[in-house]
Amino acid sequence: MQLSKEGKQIELHVLNRKKPWRLIDTVINQESDRVAYQKFVSHSDFFLIGHFEEKSVYPGVILVESILQGIEIFFQTKAEELRNLKSKFHKIVEPGSIITFSITKHILSSRRIKFSAVASNERNEQCVTFSCIRTLKG
Repeated sequence: MQLSKEGKQIELHVLNRKKPWRLIDTVINQESDRVAYQKFVSHSDFFLIGHFEEKSVYPGVILVESILQGIEIFFQTKAEELRNLKSKFHKIVEPGSIITFSITKHILSSRRIKFSAVASNERNEQCVTFSCIRTLKG
């Protein structure tokens, strides 16, 4: 899979997922301790089918999964290595939204890393905040 980053192609071979489980569309910025990327929530996204009849809402657990995919790709950390996962949902995400994910890696000690993330809509309103800890072996 390739994603565009400022006109360049980024090969993301470590993420072995296909639609609908590929939850990252565009990489905005990548540094050693932070990354930002986007996901367009299409009206035809599989996850919206039947998720509230009166008004389609993108499932919060799928937003968290997108954050976990970002941690896996850009920080080479699998979800099963993470502990103390905490998420808080602030705003609903509707079809047609462009969600920007920002993840930051914080070194707490020689063996502990904290990841914090924010998912925001195009109005820069926080939809989800997330944090977790990885303890390195050894």
